[in-house]
Amino acid sequence: MAAALGAVMFGGGISGAYPPSPWLPYAVTLEDDRGNPLRTFPGDGTTFVLGYLGERYNVRISNHSDRRVEAVLTVDGRDAVSGSPGDFVRQRGYIVMPHGSVVVDGFRQSLEQTAAFRFSRPGASYSSRMGSPENVGIIGVAFFAEQRPRPRSPAPYVPYESHDYYDYDARPRAQNKPSAEGAGRSASAEPSAPRDDAAKYPEGYGAARPAPAPSGGAKKRSSTSDDLEYAPRESERRAPSRLGTEYGESTYSPVTEVPFRRQSTWHPDAVVSLRYDDADGLVARGFEVYPRAAWWSEPVRYEPSAFPKNHFAEPPW
Repeated sequence: MAAALGAVMFGGGISGAYPPSPWLPYAVTLEDDRGNPLRTFPGDGTTFVLGYLGERYNVRISNHSDRRVEAVLTVDGRDAVSGSPGDFVRQRGYIVMPHGSVVVDGFRQSLEQTAAFRFSRPGASYSSRMGSPENVGIIGVAFFAEQRPRPRSPAPYVPYESHDYYDYDARPRAQNKPSAEGAGRSASAEPSAPRDDAAKYPEGYGAARPAPAPSGGAKKRSSTSDDLEYAPRESERRAPSRLGTEYGESTYSPVTEVPFRRQSTWHPDAVVSLRYDDADGLVARGFEVYPRAAWWSEPVRYEPSAFPKNHFAEPPW
């Protein structure tokens, strides 16, 4: 049983949560310091978020399922709790209650404080300063559902085995005289003769079943199928982000450590990721950050008229 972090306050609105998929009960949203969701630009299987240099933001993690989940958050490839490279198997996360949400406002410094998330240049980001500049510009959350309590298995059903009736009173009684051959020996049961109704019972009837082979513990993660499953898309490697996330000012954000047992230690129930960039970076990717206004049109050219229907000369003021 691993320890996870439980935020002091749960709940809150989940408007603007992405992705709004009907089959995925989890969502991740970037918000400003006033709780307003930042603009998103979905496309090519990836969602981009518009950020501004120096702007502070928070990560809202929402759980729409009926079970508690542990959410392991990474920012620019760095774990938001430990600061180490992201590893959802060995890193702990935040507990999100059923149909609730948790707001993470920075890299955790202690159980009482965090270093605020703030957009910065890639070179000034926390990930670049920690030696991993190649992961700047992405936020990921791995969701692990809580293990359900295992119901007690009922006692195995033993069917009633019928036997042929034997009249014990009709047996000839053995004489109580001890034989010379058996004198001095302790009383012991003689080995029973083989059953004469062996043909009636198939071979192995009533024999104990072999014990199941001992389990080998957690299944080792395959280096082929699992790596392909969680590998980033090719579209996510096209261009680096023009923004990163710096290790900002300290903020009071208390949490407590609580026990949590995952349903699966190796495989999360879902992994949600968001990319972010500034306006110029999104425009370079083909997004319309500044759409043309609907009222704008090319000015109409008029031909001059010698008699514009005015009967008197009006003053120019």
